[in-house]
Amino acid sequence: MPRDPHGYAREPIELIGMCPRSKLWKDILRPAENPSERHALMVLDAFSDARYDVYWTPRPDAVFDSTPRRSGADWKVLDDSRGVALCLPLRDGIPFCILGTSSGFDPIATRLKEHTFKDTGGLGWGSTSWDHWPIGWLNSQAHEVDAHSLALYPNHFSPMGLDLFALPNDQTEKRDFWSLYGVSNDPEKIRTLARRWLQAGPSAIQNISNLPSP
Repeated sequence: MPRDPHGYAREPIELIGMCPRSKLWKDILRPAENPSERHALMVLDAFSDARYDVYWTPRPDAVFDSTPRRSGADWKVLDDSRGVALCLPLRDGIPFCILGTSSGFDPIATRLKEHTFKDTGGLGWGSTSWDHWPIGWLNSQAHEVDAHSLALYPNHFSPMGLDLFALPNDQTEKRDFWSLYGVSNDPEKIRTLARRWLQAGPSAIQNISNLPSP
């Protein structure tokens, strides 16, 4: 079978939380209303009030495992949306990634994958964490964190990602894909920014000079 010379990216976006050496997701994610839980993921619909949240409760008998919980809208509402903001609720701020139909990510060919629950297109990783060796993605997902490696290396976890597997190669190579990144502490400001940016339309999507700061 001949190799594809173009090297198409089928999973162009992965929401990854980075932890310094000797710290885990439970140290950097925001506590929820129940202080034993950590807010692991927030996905906002840019064009409605729909919202999806995932929470992890640390298990005392394991290094990185957790008991998961979710709330909010059905996942399909977000997966089929014309625009979303993918948010990682860290203690010091909420990094976000905004994308949608007008920025190239049409839900017909784009699949959002929430990795905690298997009915959301992901693999059911939950709070699985990997040593983050800076030698590329393969090595960075080759070894799950244990008590020994936790003291030696940074690590990362991934609550969700996105794939373009439904899009044929000849369509992928002829399209532009845009996403908008930032950090905020206000989910509704993130939602407002997402809506305004995506409503600007494909021809103006690259110009963010008139958008409000989140």
